[in-house]
Amino acid sequence: MSAALAVDFNQQVRSVTGKQWSPRDCLVYASSNCSLCGGTGVRNVQAGQTVCACVYRYCFRAVLGKYHQCRAHSGLRTMFIAHGYLPNGRKRHGELNVWTPHEDYVADVEIQARQMLSTLEADVFFAHHVEGREWRDCVNAVRGGLDRGSFFHTVYRIEERLGRHFAELEPYPLLPWRYFVPCDHSRVIDFGNWQARKRN
Repeated sequence: MSAALAVDFNQQVRSVTGKQWSPRDCLVYASSNCSLCGGTGVRNVQAGQTVCACVYRYCFRAVLGKYHQCRAHSGLRTMFIAHGYLPNGRKRHGELNVWTPHEDYVADVEIQARQMLSTLEADVFFAHHVEGREWRDCVNAVRGGLDRGSFFHTVYRIEERLGRHFAELEPYPLLPWRYFVPCDHSRVIDFGNWQARKRN
């Protein structure tokens, strides 16, 4: 029986950290050519079903893509009108607020990476994933004397660990990034050119 037929889609899947995952989410994030899960995102182990590492690596790549997109748009600020009530019960009418979702997302990714990774892994992450250096340049720049094989093992370990952490972060995970998307009625202002445009 193949791994795809052995998955129970009515039962929640437990990750290494104990968080519950939906098998349908695992299926969406899984690599179709993964040899460990058969493209289902769920692995059958002795303790039951667990999330496959290819799911975590997908989560990492999605967050990293959003990270680079936010770095490219880091000069934009979002302005929105806040309505509601103050803590003392008085009504707040049209208070103007400025929000920096791109800088917030970039900062959150970098802070979480520094907290979760060792010094060697953090050096590899910032050199390879953030700066985009090739493995030869990273091996020369990173402290710790890595060879080619250990470098790529470190890269895979980073992607799996950070992908799991980004997706399971509480109270707001970095994937999906709906918590960082401004409201539809907000206006985005490029303070470099002082031009306002309607957000698409």
